[in-house]
Amino acid sequence: MLLLFSGVLIVLLFFGVQLKVPTAFAVPAFASSNPTAPATNTCASATCHNGTATAGGSTVVIFPGTTYTPGVTQHLSVKVTDPTSTNTAFGYILTARLASGVSSQAGTFTATDANSAPAPNTGNASIVDMKAMTFASSTWSFDWTPPATASGTVNFYLTGVAFNPLTFSVIGNGIYQSMGTLTAAAPPVAPSITSSTSTAFTVGTAGTFTVTATGTPAPTLSETGSLPAGVTFNTTTHVLSGTPTVSGTFPITFTATNSTLPNATQSFTLTVNAAPIVGVAPAITSLISTTFTVGTAGTFTVTATGTPAPTLSETGALPAGVTFNTTTHVVSGTPTVSGTFPITFTATNGTLPNAMQSFTLTVNPAPSTSTGALAVSPSSLTFHYRMGGSWPSSRTLAITSSGGSTSYTAKETDPWLSINPVSGSGTPGSMQASVNPAGMAPGSYGAQINITAQSGKTTTVPVALTITGGDGEGGTPGGMFAKPYMSDPRSGALAAAWVENLGASPLSTTDPRNRGLALAESASASAGTWAGAVIQNVTGISLTELGFDFRASIQCSTNSLQFVVITTDGVKHTVGGCTSSPTTPPSSAPAGWMRLRFDPSQATPTPISKTDHVQSISIELDKGSTSTGGIAVIDNIEINGVPVGKWATSTSRDD
Repeated sequence: MLLLFSGVLIVLLFFGVQLKVPTAFAVPAFASSNPTAPATNTCASATCHNGTATAGGSTVVIFPGTTYTPGVTQHLSVKVTDPTSTNTAFGYILTARLASGVSSQAGTFTATDANSAPAPNTGNASIVDMKAMTFASSTWSFDWTPPATASGTVNFYLTGVAFNPLTFSVIGNGIYQSMGTLTAAAPPVAPSITSSTSTAFTVGTAGTFTVTATGTPAPTLSETGSLPAGVTFNTTTHVLSGTPTVSGTFPITFTATNSTLPNATQSFTLTVNAAPIVGVAPAITSLISTTFTVGTAGTFTVTATGTPAPTLSETGALPAGVTFNTTTHVVSGTPTVSGTFPITFTATNGTLPNAMQSFTLTVNPAPSTSTGALAVSPSSLTFHYRMGGSWPSSRTLAITSSGGSTSYTAKETDPWLSINPVSGSGTPGSMQASVNPAGMAPGSYGAQINITAQSGKTTTVPVALTITGGDGEGGTPGGMFAKPYMSDPRSGALAAAWVENLGASPLSTTDPRNRGLALAESASASAGTWAGAVIQNVTGISLTELGFDFRASIQCSTNSLQFVVITTDGVKHTVGGCTSSPTTPPSSAPAGWMRLRFDPSQATPTPISKTDHVQSISIELDKGSTSTGGIAVIDNIEINGVPVGKWATSTSRDD
């Protein structure tokens, strides 16, 4: 590259002849940067150096960066390279100008050693160049202080020369030019983290999240806190990534810094969700039975498969001393009674179907030293039941043995007979015998209790049950009867009774007194009280139809009389009113009466199904007709088409 005045060959008239004096250093006096066109130079003497660039030669300004901060001094270097072996003396001229106005000086130069010096421009004294010439070095260092305020881009125009110090020829030198630039650094801005404060990964799945931050200069990011195994934070890319191996919530902190305070911190939550579970329905894989012995500790582990691992529960009565641990799935304990105990295990894990297993725990009697027979007292039992009355009280059997203590088991032969307990671990012992005559017709019944000792010898206790009618008019073949009831009998505001000559069947042979059930509730009755009748001996039955005859001369309102049924699941159902259910077949009523039949499936708030079992049934008057002051008379109560008997106690009336 040539300098100055030539159109094709640019000649740089660079250094004055005074440099031919062999000194170590001198500042060229005649050459300066052009005040208005700094890419060229001017020369005040014909003795300035000139020449062309030699291939392989160069000159360059070495900057510490690409930007400057207003008023902050930078340390610069200049280097001249020339391939000609005889050119061992070097020099340079450097000028700094604003890119927005190249005639304007940009900043100031300061010498840091004796090899370079600032010098006023020969064409414009307000411009100060940096110059040097040496015979031993081709590299120079000095300071440059930018303008005090940001002034845009600064261009550095450099001309370097290499020549032979032995000839001091000013022609045919190596002349090189270059230009470097610095831009004003953006003003410092404190860092700020702009990305979300949380993210979620999943166990076993690669996840990634990039943390972003602003600030000048660009901030660096760091992370503190415990990350899950398999996840890391890259401080170079600012990326949180990896494949976690554990689930949970991991609180961490990101910090952004860039030398401008305050630093930015962010509380961040990484949530690692459990890997999706592919459900496998549970299955119980252990045996369906085991055997324990009275007085001896036993254990049995129930095993089940499935994904996720199923939980196990147990239903049914375990023998005294034995429990099931739902955590360890172990049946264990020391039983105190012998017998056979059917129970059910259920395995669940959220995937259907659940697994159920019918399981039998057999508890054998403890080994006995006795070989004698059992003795039971009394040797027989007799129960009497009058329909409509209270059930017979339970009876106690005392059990002894000869020849030492022995264990025993007992079994009844008929469903109306029950015993408790059904076994004993040793004699002497006892058990209670009870009868349940519900649904049984009048008559005589026989059953047995067979008590077997450990030796295998069995003692039989005969049991007799006699059932009679109430008083020739109470009860039914099914044993049901309606007993008047008042929820608040002391208030005087309620009345309930079977009243003679008030019924629907004056010629009845089963009820010659022709009783009707009269119910009343005065306006002063307390809220929630009711008059009615409780139907006896209905526990355990299922329902298909309910009904009664309503005396037509008394106004019937929708809620006058209702059947209230409580099923064995504890649910209360209500059905009744003044109109038969549409699903019940029509039936004729006696003159002056209205026959009402109700379908249990129409009950409210929930229907009664044929598979539901009854705990209790009552007929309740809790809202009477206003014209009658809350009076109702009914007769011919039926349940499932079976007449319900009348309570033996009644009240006469004068007609």
